Amino acid sequence: MKPTLQPWIIYLFLLIAIPASSQTIKLSNNTNLETAYPMGSFAILVSQNDSLWRTDGTPGGTFKYASNVSVSPNSGGVIIGTKLYFAGNDPINGTELWVTDGTAPGTMLVADIQAAGSSDPTDIIALNGVLIFFASRTGEGVELWKSDGTPGGTSLLLDIYPGPNSSFNTNSNFFIHNNELYFSADNGTNGTELWKTNGTTAGTVMVKDINPFSSSTNFGRYNFYSFGTTLLFDANGGLEGAELWKTDGTGPGTQLIMDIASGGFSSNPSQFITFNGKVYFIALDFTNGIELWTTDGTTANTHLVKDIDPGFDGSTPLLLNAVFMNNKFYFPATTVANGMEIWSSDGTAVGTTQLLDINPIGDAGPIFLLNFDGATSLDDARDNLFNGKMFFMADDGTTGSELWITDGTALGTMQVKDINPNPGVGSLENSTFYWYVAGTLVVAANDGTFGMELWRSDGTSTATARMLDQNPNAANADPALVGIFNNRVLFNADDADGGRDLYLLNLAVAPVYLLNFDAKMNNGQVYLNWTTSFESNSSHFEIERSSNGLNFEKIGSVKAATNSSAKTNYQFVDDKAPVSGRKLFYRLKMVDLDESNSRSRVAVLDLVPDNRLLIVYPSPAKDRISVIVNNREDGVLRISDQQGKLVFNRQLGAQRGSSQYEISVSNYAPGVYYLQLISGGVVQTIKFVKN
Repeated sequence: MKPTLQPWIIYLFLLIAIPASSQTIKLSNNTNLETAYPMGSFAILVSQNDSLWRTDGTPGGTFKYASNVSVSPNSGGVIIGTKLYFAGNDPINGTELWVTDGTAPGTMLVADIQAAGSSDPTDIIALNGVLIFFASRTGEGVELWKSDGTPGGTSLLLDIYPGPNSSFNTNSNFFIHNNELYFSADNGTNGTELWKTNGTTAGTVMVKDINPFSSSTNFGRYNFYSFGTTLLFDANGGLEGAELWKTDGTGPGTQLIMDIASGGFSSNPSQFITFNGKVYFIALDFTNGIELWTTDGTTANTHLVKDIDPGFDGSTPLLLNAVFMNNKFYFPATTVANGMEIWSSDGTAVGTTQLLDINPIGDAGPIFLLNFDGATSLDDARDNLFNGKMFFMADDGTTGSELWITDGTALGTMQVKDINPNPGVGSLENSTFYWYVAGTLVVAANDGTFGMELWRSDGTSTATARMLDQNPNAANADPALVGIFNNRVLFNADDADGGRDLYLLNLAVAPVYLLNFDAKMNNGQVYLNWTTSFESNSSHFEIERSSNGLNFEKIGSVKAATNSSAKTNYQFVDDKAPVSGRKLFYRLKMVDLDESNSRSRVAVLDLVPDNRLLIVYPSPAKDRISVIVNNREDGVLRISDQQGKLVFNRQLGAQRGSSQYEISVSNYAPGVYYLQLISGGVVQTIKFVKN
């Protein structure tokens, strides 16, 4: 079961709360906004059709502001000061360098580099306050340019490959080290080699002709990595294949560190991380396969750390996903014996061990959810722990890919919650979004009932809960990260009305939590009681009632505490409850001061004593049914159609009291179905109708 980013048991009359949706604000509808650039008090946004928008975090302040240019797809953007520079396209000038300050008047062409056609600026990067990029102009090909953001300050930096041919190649790989920009380029004589620039023509030079044996682009992949004043990278010198090199920016100081693979083969060193003053990386040799290596930049201290999986295949450590805890680094690695699991290392062979065999029958496929909140680099995120721990997703072989947490010890490594109860189907499979904000992990998860929606967790099962249902009818909202600004998360999601909408997630203020909500009958009146543990900016609670579990009406309201960090008890008496039926259904609408709201789960009140083991509602059902199971031993809950075909099957453990399950029936064909509980030698069957 591939990793990707318990049954819905809810005790009758005890409903675990969902945070109020005041923390999720819909900013725009069907705008398909995909990328955000933070600009202080607002963010510039780019839509799927490449138009420019802006938002200040309010619906009224979210709008398309420029119609004179579209952002060139996949061009990216660079912020310098209060302006965003990007490759923009307009009908007159083609694709050229543009700038915007988030206003229509401030969105303009910087320079028309290619007068007839497009210069197609690419790899735009900021170096010491100046833009460096590749662009094309007739007579020069695709070459290196610079700009200070003005037409007069935009010029060719150097025609590296003189004449109409281009020095640019798709593996140019800009990388800033010690205030200089390193990249690969072809000057037409030496082939594709290592170059650098300080932003001046005189300072744009080839560092070294690393491969003097070929004038072709036979060069390494340039996995650049800064290690103090040394720049590490992989390159092909022509004799030894793609191996580990270093440079201090000079020709003599550019040297092969070690020919790891030997014999003209490539070790392809990559995935560099720094730990306790040394660099760790993965590389291939033909004895150990792809394994964990270390270097301090010298040949003498470059060596294999450990052959984690003996044999030629190797363990292929995933160091890009490594995290730092307990003076060790933790990373996924694969062995024949245990599959892909979490390993840790202190940098020694003896201290490199498997943390835990999470999946004893296959690959756990663990992937750490690195914490980028407040981090300025990937390395910063590696030790940016969550209360001394780190979330990850993994498959234990039974529940599928679910949310886990670890403190770096085997005993402290555990599944947070089985969000999707379907056997072997994980809630995080196909998940593409997570973020840490305000001391909380927010992650897209699919519980098997409501589809892919936003969940939040503090690392405990009880406080891991779905935040809202943005796309009804069990469909996937598929929330996706757009960007971060002012410590707030912008994301888009599909609410099934024709496009993806932009939302703001703000967890800086504590949400409203319900601890319980119950309904009891006394002398012909229904007493509704509920308790909150936290409230922030809450206005009031509206009480809603239904006689069929489908159609609810407001029957009253109760003023909220507004702001509270203590337990607060509430009561509402329904003295007009219709008592002629068998059941009544109640829920709370929690309304905040900004009029945003969310609803609680439904509390069901039996008007007629019912000692049955099994209750189901509503019938007819459209999208889902609620199933209540009373005292039981171990058993099975299943659904069959009129032909006796089994369409649902779930194992149930022993349970005292009542529990409630939400089961999606949206994919069932219309007709009659039979819900059956087999428990303790007793079989009970209830018929329900699917519309």
